[in-house]
Amino acid sequence: VETKEEETKNDMEPERMVRVTFRIARETEFGQHLSIIGAHPILGEWDVAESVPMDWVEGCTWEVHLDLPHFELIEYKYVIRCGWGPSGDTLWQGGPNYMLATNQSLQLEVVDEWVQEVWPGDHPVVAATSAAVSIYAQEHPKPKHVVRKAESLLPEWAENAVFYQLYPLGFFGAPTLNDLAPTPVPRLAKLREYYGYFKDLGVTAVYFSPLFESDTHGYDTADYFQIDRRMGDVALFKEIVDELHSHGMRVVLDGVFNHTGRRHPAFVDVMEKGPHLSEYANWYTVGARPDDYEGWCEIPDEEHGFSYDCWEGHAMLPKLNHAEPAVREHIFEVARFWLKEIGVDGWRLDVAHEMSPDFWREFRTVCMEANPDCLLVGEMIHGNYNNWVGNDRLHSGTNYQ
Repeated sequence: VETKEEETKNDMEPERMVRVTFRIARETEFGQHLSIIGAHPILGEWDVAESVPMDWVEGCTWEVHLDLPHFELIEYKYVIRCGWGPSGDTLWQGGPNYMLATNQSLQLEVVDEWVQEVWPGDHPVVAATSAAVSIYAQEHPKPKHVVRKAESLLPEWAENAVFYQLYPLGFFGAPTLNDLAPTPVPRLAKLREYYGYFKDLGVTAVYFSPLFESDTHGYDTADYFQIDRRMGDVALFKEIVDELHSHGMRVVLDGVFNHTGRRHPAFVDVMEKGPHLSEYANWYTVGARPDDYEGWCEIPDEEHGFSYDCWEGHAMLPKLNHAEPAVREHIFEVARFWLKEIGVDGWRLDVAHEMSPDFWREFRTVCMEANPDCLLVGEMIHGNYNNWVGNDRLHSGTNYQ
């Protein structure tokens, strides 16, 4: 006889799940995305608003990874949605509903084909699919699956934050070129004139595009520990951060850690001494010939000349080698400084998709130790953002695609 203790123990046993990868190819237009929907609670119980968004992989291929219960016969379909609201346009896949038997498998991969033609509800195959699922449910009744809301590790302040983004060099009319004047020009101080405007807009966070010392547009960093002298200095920016905090606004900086400018001290050392003598040669990816790799650039010097990898062929943006421990530690020190010493609240990370997920795992650990409430948002232009976004990597991504 089963005891009450055994019943309680059985009730507490977690439901066994199967990891299922669904994949389908379907062309979409701008603003559209694919979702999977079905009768099971995990698939939204045929409610489009509760359908599960899929991730674009490449070309016209979409996929999603789901944990579904063992020994279930699950009916599902795909829909194309425009926008995320329940009133957005929706295009349902044609043909009969798909059926998936999870059985005792631990992992399944399903590759489906989009059917355009709409089949009537009284079509024999359509009717048979629904009947099979219904009979299976009657013969193998189970308690209704409770869908647990996914835990978000996004900082609470960022959940509903209203961001104001500004490009400081343009916002305050700074010169296009940095003339390296010995005295910084405190243009950042003009931001104080906008505090009331920000408050009226309901702004709760200010995101600054590149602010660090650079030669031109800000993305060609010369010194990660200094504010661009065309804007002011670190002391002034610290005042600005404290004042924004006093007005209830968080501060996020642009971290351009994929590449530097050619005036960064490490690259200057490589140019002056050549890769064979510079201790910083491994900070960048250098080569013997300028045609080793598409997008490489060249320093044409008879004695110290070399070729190097640069971002998308832009010679002024030599790419950092993140496999080099000294490079990683340099970037980590930068993150610690601005988070702990200056008190900023997070980072928007430039071309994050061009850097390995493992690097961002380390970066996240460093940032969370410096400020457990910080936000990390990566710029995502290519690829599946799930490679870089997760509870052990970046909190979120821009997902421009």
